[in-house]
Formats: sequence, structure tokens, C-alpha cells
Amino acid sequence: MKDKIWAWLIGTGFVLFAIHNPLQPWKEYAFLPIVGLTFSMLGMFVILTDHWKKITLGSKKLWIPLAVISASIAGSGFVNPVGEGATALLAPMIFGIYLFGVYLVGRIAGKELFRPFAWAVIVGAVGCLVYGIIYPGVKTGGWISPTNYDIATGLLVFGTIVSIWQKQWMLTAIAIVGLFFTGAAEALFACGVLLVVVLVRKDWSRKILLPVGALVLTLAICTPIGITQALYIPSVKMVEQAQEAVTMETITEEDVVVRDKLLEKATGLRWLTHWRIPPIKPLGYGYSITDFSPPIPHNVPLVIVHQIGVVAAIAWLWVTLLCLVRTRWKYAFIGVLALSVFDHFVWTQVAPWWWCLVGVASASSLYRDLIFKEVRYA
Repeated sequence: MKDKIWAWLIGTGFVLFAIHNPLQPWKEYAFLPIVGLTFSMLGMFVILTDHWKKITLGSKKLWIPLAVISASIAGSGFVNPVGEGATALLAPMIFGIYLFGVYLVGRIAGKELFRPFAWAVIVGAVGCLVYGIIYPGVKTGGWISPTNYDIATGLLVFGTIVSIWQKQWMLTAIAIVGLFFTGAAEALFACGVLLVVVLVRKDWSRKILLPVGALVLTLAICTPIGITQALYIPSVKMVEQAQEAVTMETITEEDVVVRDKLLEKATGLRWLTHWRIPPIKPLGYGYSITDFSPPIPHNVPLVIVHQIGVVAAIAWLWVTLLCLVRTRWKYAFIGVLALSVFDHFVWTQVAPWWWCLVGVASASSLYRDLIFKEVRYA
């Protein structure tokens, strides 16, 4: 029981990484992401010291590229410091070591680390619903982050797909309602990708009627009063602009300029602004999880190239794809990839989530991760 409590404390810390609410009380003294970092570091220290004989690195195909990423982060403070003083030098080193420690803890504590995420999904979805009622038709992250609906999308999607328990199918219904009120194009994309995977894997039974019914009911209530249109007409226009850009002929330079502007609008400023990086440097321009000035690429592999170099980006993709193929946590890694296309928070603000998932999945006894049918454990 002691280990579970520490695992839950670490998981709670991971959840707090995503809470960026300007209305938080005592923010100057106990900013929740900093509290989360403290919780996770303390719990990690206890579990690793209590079970130091059980520490395993796992497959060389995993831990070596993870070590490359960790070392790249750790060394970035000395090669390309972001800021000035000792903090700029030492903070990346400490954080790089911490992230590798998260991987090791994931291999020991397992899926118990993700228990708090289920509660976070419920609370977060209710928050998005409440904000959606108070401010109808306004995109929101609820009390996760009122204006950052992207990171709220990340918490709701990631929290649902890592909650590997018997009632996960119920959690999907709650998450879908919350995701609807975010109004985020990223939510549409991630849910669309996961829906395709559900269909390809034939992962359905009568249980799937609950999330489908929750979505239909939400649409039936919100569409007649215009909330659905206010939230998602911009996303529809983005898709139309993308279709127009892809199908148009680019004969002259002026045509290319027009196409690029359309793609810029269609991708939410990604095409020209947030998917471009400066000239590539072998070790990047410096690691940071919060300092995004000037703008950084809103795509995880690109932001890794930007911050710590090409080798680390290849290592990240290798580990993610290897875990997708070799582990049973298919939905989780597909979800991570989907969340990584149009934003960078998987690498920045909530960086420990990916490391924890790799650790848990690589040592998991999960038999199948199908949500709506079949036995999960052998």
C-alpha cells in the first residue's frame, strides 16, 4: 500500500504539470506545476531508494536512445544555455536526469502512476462543461487552463488512454463531453485518429454506445442554441482551406505564396510560423519547457530538433514507434503521436508524461488495451 500511495503522489504531480490557471490562489508561492514537480521528485526518490535492487533499464533498444535524449537535455545548459547564471547551466542537467528517473520509476510502479489521471479527466471535463455553460461558444480549457484549450485537450486525451482499468469505456464518455467544450481543432484531430484506430482494431461492443450517446446528446443540446457552430465553424473553415490549398495549382511564385497563406490559416499558423525552425544546429538552440520566445515549432519532433538536435529527435521517434509496435499500449502511443502533430506540450509543459508512459508500457503485463471489449490481463 505504501508503494501505491507514493505512486499516486507521483501521478498527481504529473497531472499538476498541466494546470496553468491564472485564477489559482497563492500562485506566487505554490504554482501548481512547481508543486507537481516537487511531488514527483519526492515520490521518485522514495521509490527508487526503496527498490534500488529492482531497478532495471529494460531493453537496450529503449534505454540507450532514452539516455541519448536525457544526456542531450542535460548537456544543453552548458552548450546552449537558455538564460543566464548557474540556473541556466544546471537546470537542464537536473531535469534531464529527473526525466530518465521517471522512466525507471515507471518500470517499477507501473500503471498505478496513472490512477490520478482518471480523476483528473473527470474533474477537467466537468470544468470544461462548467466554463462552456458560463461562456457558451467560447473555446476553453476549463479550470485546467481557461485560455489554453490545447493543453486541456492533452490532459483529457492522455488521461483517458492511460487509464487502463475496467471502467475506461465510461471515462471515454466523460472525456468526450469535456473535449467538445474545448472547441480545440487538436481535439478533433486526436479523437479522429483514435476513432480510426478503434474501427481498424474492431474494438467495439455495446459499451461503445455510452460515449457515442454522450456525444449525440451533447450535440442535440448544443447545436440548436448555436454553441456547436460557434466552437467548430472555425475548424470546418480550416479544413476547407487545407483542401483548397492541397488541390490548387502552383504554377507561378504568386500561386505558391497564396497556397502557403492558405496552409498557414488551415494549420493555425503552423505552416509558416510554427512548423519552421531556424538553420539546424547539431545540438539545437537550448532546452526549455516554458520559455517560448521567440516562437518554437508546434510539433514534437521539430521542437526537439530546435532545442537539442536531430539525434535526440530521431531517438524520440524511435522509442515512441518501438513502444507502439512492441508494447500492448497501442492507444496510448498513437494518442501521444496524434497530440504531438500540432503542439509541443508533450515535450515541454508535460514532459514527464511520455517518459512515464515508456517506462510503464515497457514493463507492463497488459494483455490487450482494447477499451470496449476483451480481457486485458493474461
